[in-house]
Amino acid sequence: MRAKRIAAIVMSVFMVLSLLPSAVFAAAVSTLEGQVKINGNATPGTTLSADLNGVKPEGISEDSVSYVWSRKAASDTDNRNITELSREKTCSVTQDDVGSKILLTITGLEDKGYTGSLKAETTEITAVSQEPAQTEENNSQETEVLPEEPSQEDAEQPVQETPQEEIPEEAGSESVDGIPPAQEDTDVPEETYDEAEETLNEDEILTPFDPSEEENGEAGSESVDGIPPAQEDGEESIPEENEQENPSGTEEQVFSVEVITEDGAGVLDFGILPVGETADGTTKNVTVRNTGTETLHFLENTPEHFAVQDIHDPLEPGAEVTLWVSPRQGTAAGTYEDTIAYQTEEGAEASFTARMVLEDSEQPETPEGSALSADLELMEFSTQDAQKLMITNDSSEDITVEAFTETGKVIADPGTAVVPAGGSVEFAVIPAEDLETDKDYQDVLSFTDINNSENTVSVQVKLNIPSEKPQGGSDVAPDTDIVDFGAVIEGYGEAPAEKSVTLTNHGTEEAALSQPASENGDPQFFDAVLADQKIGAGESTTLILRPRTGLAAGSYQESFMVADETSGKKIEITASLTVEAVNHSLSAAPSELDFASAKKGYGQIEAQQVTVTNNGNVTETLVQPAGKNFEVSKVEASALTLQPGDSVSFTVRPKTGLDVNIYQETVEVASESAKTGFKAVFQVIKGSASLTKIQTPADITGLANGTKKDAKSLKLPSVVVIETTSGNMNATVSWDVKNCSYDPSDTDAQSFRVQGTVKLPEGVDNDKNLELKTSVKVSVKAYTSKTVSADQNKITGIEYNGVYTTQSRISFTAVGAGMDNASPRKGDTRYLPLNWTVINTNNWDAAPYTATFGLAQSGDYTLKVTFQLQTYDGKTWKSSETYDTKSVPFTISKAKVTAPGQNLTPAANRKNAVKTGDDSPIAVFVVILVVAAAAIAGVIIYRKKK
Repeated sequence: MRAKRIAAIVMSVFMVLSLLPSAVFAAAVSTLEGQVKINGNATPGTTLSADLNGVKPEGISEDSVSYVWSRKAASDTDNRNITELSREKTCSVTQDDVGSKILLTITGLEDKGYTGSLKAETTEITAVSQEPAQTEENNSQETEVLPEEPSQEDAEQPVQETPQEEIPEEAGSESVDGIPPAQEDTDVPEETYDEAEETLNEDEILTPFDPSEEENGEAGSESVDGIPPAQEDGEESIPEENEQENPSGTEEQVFSVEVITEDGAGVLDFGILPVGETADGTTKNVTVRNTGTETLHFLENTPEHFAVQDIHDPLEPGAEVTLWVSPRQGTAAGTYEDTIAYQTEEGAEASFTARMVLEDSEQPETPEGSALSADLELMEFSTQDAQKLMITNDSSEDITVEAFTETGKVIADPGTAVVPAGGSVEFAVIPAEDLETDKDYQDVLSFTDINNSENTVSVQVKLNIPSEKPQGGSDVAPDTDIVDFGAVIEGYGEAPAEKSVTLTNHGTEEAALSQPASENGDPQFFDAVLADQKIGAGESTTLILRPRTGLAAGSYQESFMVADETSGKKIEITASLTVEAVNHSLSAAPSELDFASAKKGYGQIEAQQVTVTNNGNVTETLVQPAGKNFEVSKVEASALTLQPGDSVSFTVRPKTGLDVNIYQETVEVASESAKTGFKAVFQVIKGSASLTKIQTPADITGLANGTKKDAKSLKLPSVVVIETTSGNMNATVSWDVKNCSYDPSDTDAQSFRVQGTVKLPEGVDNDKNLELKTSVKVSVKAYTSKTVSADQNKITGIEYNGVYTTQSRISFTAVGAGMDNASPRKGDTRYLPLNWTVINTNNWDAAPYTATFGLAQSGDYTLKVTFQLQTYDGKTWKSSETYDTKSVPFTISKAKVTAPGQNLTPAANRKNAVKTGDDSPIAVFVVILVVAAAAIAGVIIYRKKK
């Protein structure tokens, strides 16, 4: 009977457990939250690490996340221009990082039960003049991006780093620099100590501890936590050095400094170095000491062939600082010797000599007897499945090989590998995901010894991937998902013509479609009508889109969703329209017509032409223009109606019979909504006059380089002033621009003269036979070259540290600085996108500089794009040996298999918790379990007592 009771209890427990939903036992995935910090000083020579104490869930280990260390410009707030440095748990700060910031990105590992990402960044990396602190824990680098209160662990650490300027040289009864005076008793009040400790902890991040400071500021025989002990009340501590320098107590000021080199002879000899490796740890140190009696403030130092560390902080009397010196990167081969001087604002100076010899590095020797071979000569693909290829090294030395293809139709995984001597490495060869089906492709896959390009083995590749026939169900797809209606003018009475999108059912079953639904609920800017809601297998229907009228100026976009209710697939179509504001604008050219002079009783004056243009975006109907003293030719009524961009021309001449006078008027040309005009000038003189002088026109200056070689562009006057016996008059002039020395293609500054022939007006005689010639001086400015910076190079279309799947197609664009320069001049520069690399390297031959790729293996990858600097020589772009590389790290994860009709490719960076398929509430069943367990325990206890 007792056994039956126990069996009944056990069965009850299992029954309660069976009621629990499967979600209770599902593996939980936690999303990273909280704050990650960076441990370490923001100075060269230190090693940074991640502080996960503030990351939630608590207790996460350093092996549960991946690490990406990157360098960014200090002014880059949007993380658009980032260079990856390391994917290790730590990152070493180098001289190359000075002036930049270090960015840390940690990402949870799904196989460890974590997802999501957190970021932190250091302050700007600065060159230091003091040795780093002895205790790494005290160098905890606070981040700028995610400020947080110090942890309890940090608060309990002893203060070991003390900035030099905050350590008093005297410890007596008076307060120095805001530090409370020392007590005779060594017991420090707890509140005062905590305040001082907090201040020092904040400063120690930026100013490493220097042991020499403790010696200079020593105030007793012992120190506590790096702070010199106090002297007894009334006792003064004066450094012996100061006593020797000022024995008489005079206040004489001495400004002096000395530089001490490692050899003590004032010379830093770097010896012979290979070109291109001058910044890889090749540094030497010098010591700068203030040997005077006053504080020194140093100026910046920029030697030609060496990089030196500047002294940014004031240097106190008797203090010294150790500084690094390094050969400057990019220096060509040769012998160099620079005299490097440290100068102060106070006039003190000390120098030393740095010398080096740079030689071209030799190519590494090829391993003796190296040879590569492949187990296949031809690989044929009829599916997207990967095939195996074995590469064998028959030499006696290990060989590092890199895989590349001619056309990028296949991908080798891994892209780079070390093939051991006498051994083999297996590569997975995968067809590219962007191949069209039922089409023949050929490619050559090569594996090359990176130290000897002649040691290469190649394999022919043929591909023809058949299209996958639907296994059943409907499959509706549009012929386009974007419909652009262009632009209309505000106030348009008739909307642009409707456009249609063809929806085709590529499946084997009939598709039932829903009515199009706007993203705004009710349609706002467009109307959408579906012609048919059922489409048979292989049949099509249309979705008709119409813009609405009455829209104000602006850009409009609206998306419509049509659901294939048979397969569950959703089809999104986006319509767009731009409504431009009304713009009324007319212009007349030339703006002034000068008819010079004529004698009273003149005949018909030669006419000149003026052109009126509609520069607006709406039709303008002009009123026939007319002048008071000038005749304007009449044109047909149809010619007065100008569409946007159209023009009409009129001829203008002075009316006959005008009396002696100067006539100036502005002739207006107008429509109902806009107007313009031109100035007309004419002079009528009395009787005959004799020419006495031709005035030289004023110089024309400030013209832009490249100005066209014609009178209008060079701003040459149409008339010149002549002096006659009847006063000053205007005379027309024709300029011989063709034969002047001006060269529009020359990028240098130019000054030249243009000769002109003067035509005397009617009624002016040249009795003195003066030469009817004149000239004008013209100056054109030099061309300012359009130079670009490598910082302007970028990669768009792919997210930095983005997460994609093995079924994603990743598209990107390389944007080279200056590539939009359509009219280059001599001296202009640009960066040409040269090639891109993920697993292997692919070259671009011409624009557009875009590419699409996919990866079949999960893991962490980096897209690298190489740009080459080019300079325009006046005829063509010339490539240089200057290159720039931009990188974007990203992650590929395995695509999850979902139900038919669902999207198989999640969006990049989508972080979702594990789904168990059971949506039942867990809390209710947990309560039932607890109640059941309590009841069972009560029965057992009751039975035992009874």
